Amino acid sequence: MRIRGEMADTNGEKRSWGGRREGAGRKKTNPRSISVLAPKEMADYLDTLPNKSGFIKESIRLMMKLREAESKMIPATHFEEVYVNLTNAGVAAGLPIWTDNHTAPEEAGMVSMLSTKKENCVFLKVHGTSMIEAGIDDGDLASIDVTVRDVPEDKIALCMLNGELTLKHVRRNPDGSISLVPRNKDMKPIDVMPDDHFVIQGKLVKVLKNFE
Repeated sequence: MRIRGEMADTNGEKRSWGGRREGAGRKKTNPRSISVLAPKEMADYLDTLPNKSGFIKESIRLMMKLREAESKMIPATHFEEVYVNLTNAGVAAGLPIWTDNHTAPEEAGMVSMLSTKKENCVFLKVHGTSMIEAGIDDGDLASIDVTVRDVPEDKIALCMLNGELTLKHVRRNPDGSISLVPRNKDMKPIDVMPDDHFVIQGKLVKVLKNFE
């Protein structure tokens, strides 16, 4: 504990000690008072809360996180289509196959190949290793169909939990609760609590990988 005071040095001179340190204390903020008009049912609900300002602040923080998360989802329609020529012969992943040099190439759009319908899909970069056993690695590009909100447990869903985006299997438990299941044996499922903000944003349809 620091106490401001004075002490005498060996020469009899008084020396100050303690006091304010550079950079110490809380950071200065510039709080502002705001007022809003709310519908009667909202105002009545706020009146029932023991900490109205705390509730409003947490609600605003959540909305800011939701907007930040949504900004990471890039609609496929924002990308110009890039067309490439694909040989109809394909490539073998098992036994080698003979190719015909005279086979007419097939023109394909790269953006369309990564999505079901361009207007239905968004792209996101994957961060983390929770789905590595499903073949989804850190740095992959995920294509999500945002028109599909009822995602079966055996499929992979893009979920938003308290403003954070995550790819997981959605398990609906017998008691009605929901768990988000990773595909990494070192990670445990995440149980969605009743007061959590949880939304299924869409279904994973394609993944673009980088093998370098």
